[in-house]
Amino acid sequence: MDDLKRENDSYVHVDTVNSSTPIMVLSKKGGADRKAKVWLQGALHGNEPAGAYVLCVMARRIIDSGLLDRMDVAIVPVANPDGYRTHRRTASGTIDLNRDFTKLVHKQTEDLSRAFARFSPDLAMDIHEYNPRRKEFASYLGRVTDTDYDVLFLPSGHLNIDNGIKSLISDLYISSAREALNDRLYSSDIYFTPVNMPDGEIRLNYGGDSPRSTSTRWALGNTLSIFVEIKGIGMGPDTFNRRVECGLTVVDDVLNTLYENIDLTLAAVDDARRKAVEGEADVAVGFTRGSRVKNVRLRDMTTGKDSILTFPAYDALSPVATSVVKRPSAYIVKDAEGGVRRRLSAMGIEWQAVNDGTVKTVDAYHVNDVMRDTEEWEGIRRTEVSVMPYRIKREFNKEYITVPVRQPMGNLVVTLLEPESKQGFVNFGVIPVGDGGELPVYQCRP
Repeated sequence: MDDLKRENDSYVHVDTVNSSTPIMVLSKKGGADRKAKVWLQGALHGNEPAGAYVLCVMARRIIDSGLLDRMDVAIVPVANPDGYRTHRRTASGTIDLNRDFTKLVHKQTEDLSRAFARFSPDLAMDIHEYNPRRKEFASYLGRVTDTDYDVLFLPSGHLNIDNGIKSLISDLYISSAREALNDRLYSSDIYFTPVNMPDGEIRLNYGGDSPRSTSTRWALGNTLSIFVEIKGIGMGPDTFNRRVECGLTVVDDVLNTLYENIDLTLAAVDDARRKAVEGEADVAVGFTRGSRVKNVRLRDMTTGKDSILTFPAYDALSPVATSVVKRPSAYIVKDAEGGVRRRLSAMGIEWQAVNDGTVKTVDAYHVNDVMRDTEEWEGIRRTEVSVMPYRIKREFNKEYITVPVRQPMGNLVVTLLEPESKQGFVNFGVIPVGDGGELPVYQCRP
């Protein structure tokens, strides 16, 4: 990165996400009046090094191309320097950073989120590697197998993501990247993981819907999110060039697809942000995954032969809403310790302080039932609540903040602050919950 800065000082800027994490921004004066902003990130898991190499090679390719006439590109080759140095999945404190993008327990995730929000990308890519040798398949089949796809893509089906964003991610960008891989004789599919069921069978989790991961978290913020998993963990150094070549193929195709479809892409992003500001769409508080049947190509590691097996799957890309509420105009949240506002600010979400003595008629929530995890998971103990809303006139003081929903990040706001939302601030303990009484979250109606 320093070499590229010295060689191209006029349009390569090297800064830091924090003291240990460099970020390089490629930006060229002139060109289009409005350029697309692109965020490229690798090695969020420290034992997945191919992404870091891909992005360092891509930086030079981008500089030597004409792409910067129509886009500015921010590159974070190593998003988890602690794990990268020790070839460990987690960051310091055993936190998996890709399970931390809504609760922001780890400072590294918070710093990355702040840098991401400052740059405010229209399109973002997160490059990972996956372990093809799953114990679930080995246990079920009675033999060691490898999931035989060079690249898996993880689009999100979360119901609060704008449909135009979801469609463009899958129908244009992922579709084009899969064709580019196929042209180079690399195989690809949509990401899935096996789950051993109590009856001894296997079901697959297909696609994504979790806002704790960049795939969903970024898309909820109305950014086109491309999440890439390259077959690599446990594969050894002999496969490294192949893994890097797969990553280069995908990133190169995504950037060229953006260059060729920049007006369409920016129009979709602008439209999604406009709709969030207008605040008309209902909020999906709860939903279940749909069902599908999925063919999987597995390689028998004893014989070296491939076979196609069929499994039922929980389909995150065709979810069914179980609880829907009207979108409020704002939330009022008690935040005496400042943890809520700190996290919102890190994500680029707007909020305002409440003056002492402010009186508003709001929807409050009575806590009917509380279920708390007995064990800690990724730095927190998750809490699920069942609530009953009721209308009340209430006085607020300066311990409270107002979070408007009608803002570009509105889809993320409702996902974080709805009390019964899975993996929101109540679920993750960011907003504390008693065993009964009134929840310290309130809805304001238009």
